[in-house]
Amino acid sequence: TADIQGENAGGYVQTAPDIIRRIVKTRLGAYSLSDADLDNGAFNALDANMPWPCGIYIRDVETASTIIDDLLAPCGAYWTFNRNGQLTVGVIDEAGIGKMTIDGRVIDEAGISRRVIEPSYRVSVGYAPVWTVQNEDELAGATTQADRSFLGAEYRYVTYTNEVLQSQNQFAVDRTFKTNLANKADAEALLARLVRIYSKRRYVYQ
Repeated sequence: TADIQGENAGGYVQTAPDIIRRIVKTRLGAYSLSDADLDNGAFNALDANMPWPCGIYIRDVETASTIIDDLLAPCGAYWTFNRNGQLTVGVIDEAGIGKMTIDGRVIDEAGISRRVIEPSYRVSVGYAPVWTVQNEDELAGATTQADRSFLGAEYRYVTYTNEVLQSQNQFAVDRTFKTNLANKADAEALLARLVRIYSKRRYVYQ
């Protein structure tokens, strides 16, 4: 069993935005990106919003997009390319005040669709992943009970439950987000944001 910091060329990085920057700038060979290819303002903003230590263990050959998804999606964050062709990132939070009005002047012939996201009566955030879960018979006899419990479960969890919502809304769902976050306090901060998002019915217009 080992707790490894990993790649350290130019110093260790430990937040999701910084790990992503390191990967796309140094690990894509001829396709690696430069600073000019990144929306660094968006990366800095995400780093300020999610300054949480995390890590990822890559066992096999993976695409950069898969790794970025693994780092961001469970944390309610996203990535895409902007109109300037730069890799950009952002975070999803509770809907704010409307900033524009959509009418016939801006809707194309395909029209507009609405998708319903049902609320969650329970939201769980997994953190401190164990990349190789070990059974009792795989551990040394001197292994403490605390270590046995830790190594025997893939994740630790923090959870929010609203039993009233569960009883009143038959469509309410149970959502679990398995993250790469290292610390419980950071998982709790993320949980608070996810509860803001998913505690009520939402509509996505496209």
